[in-house]
Amino acid sequence: MMTLKKIKQPLLLLSLCSFLYISASAQSTDFKEDQIEELCFGVLNASIDQERKQFNQTLKSVLQEVLKQEGAFSHPFKNVKSLGVLTSADSNLRLFNWMIPYTNGTYDYECFALVKQEGEVNLVELESLTSDSSISETSVYDTQSWPGALYYEIIQKESKLITYYTLLGWDGKDRLINQKLIDVLEIKRDGSISFGAEIFKSNTLNRARRIMFRYGDQNRMKLSYNKDLDWIIFDHLSPSSPNLKGVYEYYGADFSFDAYKWEGNHWRLHSDVDVDKGLQKKKRDFKVDKDEILNEPDVYDPKRTSPPPEPELK
Repeated sequence: MMTLKKIKQPLLLLSLCSFLYISASAQSTDFKEDQIEELCFGVLNASIDQERKQFNQTLKSVLQEVLKQEGAFSHPFKNVKSLGVLTSADSNLRLFNWMIPYTNGTYDYECFALVKQEGEVNLVELESLTSDSSISETSVYDTQSWPGALYYEIIQKESKLITYYTLLGWDGKDRLINQKLIDVLEIKRDGSISFGAEIFKSNTLNRARRIMFRYGDQNRMKLSYNKDLDWIIFDHLSPSSPNLKGVYEYYGADFSFDAYKWEGNHWRLHSDVDVDKGLQKKKRDFKVDKDEILNEPDVYDPKRTSPPPEPELK
């Protein structure tokens, strides 16, 4: 019995030392959140473009170092507020995304992707197209020609053996036009990334690989995902005058809504949807019954001294 105790005690001590070493190593991991936040602030608020670019290069170097560390995929980065951090539902994709605003009203975009595949985590840098490049709705892009944007949502969808990561994003474009987009990220078997997939269907024969919305810089557009309905809902855009069709700086929301609904292996366009009920609106829903309005009891008028008549009880 004495021999067993002598053997157990050194083993217990060794296990305790290993545990303390691992804990100390985990605590010593520095994800440099304060430094990242300061650099992001410089990118967004420097007085001249050259300073913004310098802050951006330093930020990229720091992020590359940080994101290569063990545990970076699961680290919450709670103190980083000026950098977009999105994680897919299956925890196989994580995006670190930010923008560089320039004094001429244009923007550039940066993004690092952490891709988890077969237990391995790879860091991928996305190289965006220049701000004056035209992005096609029918083209497929790769990490060397990324159609840059500031993403704010990942919607994961499965189709047969393919996982599609649908991305909602914003692009400030220039001083006249803003853009929002619905794009698709796909991780190939070799770990490479592509952007654009032919999974958008409408009543036309053309099948787009991404959806682009262009509207006036002074206007706002809603583009969001409703998880309960499984719909991507967005403002319908139209020009302020029919003769301005195609002149996108005069486009804005017209108080109607369209949506893309997931139908097994693609997004199907539905026009004039009711965002409250998830049902399609008909023209008759907008008709007003004048007789019904005339028969309604009077509403309160603050200029009138006597109160409105009580409604008749039936």
